[in-house]
Amino acid sequence: DHDVLLLVLEGAVEVVHPGGATTVARGGLAFLPANTSHGVRNGGAATSQHLAIEFLDEVARGSATEDTMAKHKILRGLRGEP
Repeated sequence: DHDVLLLVLEGAVEVVHPGGATTVARGGLAFLPANTSHGVRNGGAATSQHLAIEFLDEVARGSATEDTMAKHKILRGLRGEP
C-alpha cells in the first residue's frame, strides 16, 4: 500500500478514515497513511474536485516495473528519466 495526499481543488470532500470522517474544504489537504482503510466522497451539495497524489516507494527508489508505472499512469520523465 502507499501514502496518499489529497488536495481539494473545488467544493469540499469528506475523508472517511478509521477515526471517523473529516470534511476538507477547497484548498485543504488530507494525508491518508499507507495500510489504513479510507475513502473520499463529495462533502456537500456542490460539485467537488480533488487531486490525489500517491507516494509509491518503488517509484521513489527507481525500482518500479513497467506494469506499476502504467497502472498508476506515471510518466518516466517526471522522475528525471528520459
